[in-house]
Amino acid sequence: MFMMGKKIMVILVLFCLLLTGCGVKSTVYKADQKEKILQEVAKAQLPEQEVQLLMQALMAEAFGARKLDGKTIGDIIDEQKKINEEKQKKEEEERIKAEKLAQELAGYLTVSVENKVNIPRDTAKWIFNDSVKIDLLVVNNSKKDIAGFKGEVTYKDLFGDTILTSNYKNDSGIKSGEAKRIPLVIELNEFMPEHKKFFNTDLSKMKVIWNTKQIVFSDGQMLGNTK
Repeated sequence: MFMMGKKIMVILVLFCLLLTGCGVKSTVYKADQKEKILQEVAKAQLPEQEVQLLMQALMAEAFGARKLDGKTIGDIIDEQKKINEEKQKKEEEERIKAEKLAQELAGYLTVSVENKVNIPRDTAKWIFNDSVKIDLLVVNNSKKDIAGFKGEVTYKDLFGDTILTSNYKNDSGIKSGEAKRIPLVIELNEFMPEHKKFFNTDLSKMKVIWNTKQIVFSDGQMLGNTK
């Protein structure tokens, strides 16, 4: 009976070590013993997710973002997990905030690309790079005059893959309810594959997405990202 109980106890201890690495998790981390501790971690066969969390913490320590000395391996892993969760939560909150802002700005200003004309390189005409002329159709849907705006336009192919993203800003002003056609020339770099693809793809085979980043109204009110 005693021997049976002893065997069960040994099995339980081994089970704990294999599944949770509880032995190595109680090890106190010291930077000057990093190699030895990492060898112990490797032998303990911790779950892959926990090993990744430990590696992230060690990387953070290497860049001075975290202090780990004196903490147990288990505490380091748990703290890194919490750090990751808080980061993900913050990123999700920022994403939701950005989406709400984008929807609000989209209601005030509509921008679409109406035309695309390729202008090939022609040194005889002093044109030293390929360029593309597009026409932006900008509509002020708000009840106030807009003094200026900025945003980005993304061109995607038929499969939804991004060809090119271009930033744009305009301070020429647009009155409430006005629709204005604005010509824009984009100079291309022949050594950039995305520029070549943009030049060679017809507008009819692209999906164009405009994202308003900021609007400045004539009365001084500003909406959007001010950075």
